[in-house]
Amino acid sequence: MEDLTREMTKKEARALSPEQKKARRKAYMKAYMKTYNKSREYTPERKEYMKVYSKAYQSENKAKIKEHVRAYNAKPGIKERKKAYSDAHYASKNTHFVTYKHTNSKGDIYLGSGTNHRPYRLHNSVRSTDWIATYSDSIICIDVLDTFDTKQKARKAERDLISQIGLSNLVNVYS
Repeated sequence: MEDLTREMTKKEARALSPEQKKARRKAYMKAYMKTYNKSREYTPERKEYMKVYSKAYQSENKAKIKEHVRAYNAKPGIKERKKAYSDAHYASKNTHFVTYKHTNSKGDIYLGSGTNHRPYRLHNSVRSTDWIATYSDSIICIDVLDTFDTKQKARKAERDLISQIGLSNLVNVYS
């Protein structure tokens, strides 16, 4: 029997019948899966790790895991390393600060400030209840009004805009 997984020229491959192509594909996948499954054999350490972090284990041993995490976070340098990573991640994603305006077809206006991504984050989990009540069923028009280097400048510009328009004319409500 011919080796179905051997290299072929384009001309040879085109000359195969549909049944031969199907048999070749099946043989290739069978050979590939043998090598794939060998690479997926887990070491005893990996098996133990998988057991420990399975959902069942987590639900049964919440206190033990919590203590483990607390002990890990108490190690010297961990808090600083996490903070440095968080700061670097934040800095790489947020390049500048903006003031923005959301409007809908009814004429409702919301003014805000934040990072360059904030105007486009329309999930209910990151918005106030007043914003959700006003804009949840609407098509939202997003206008970025101005960009700034610092958060303080963006906040000041937002306060100035709100004072010009008047809080009673906006959806913005501060509790």
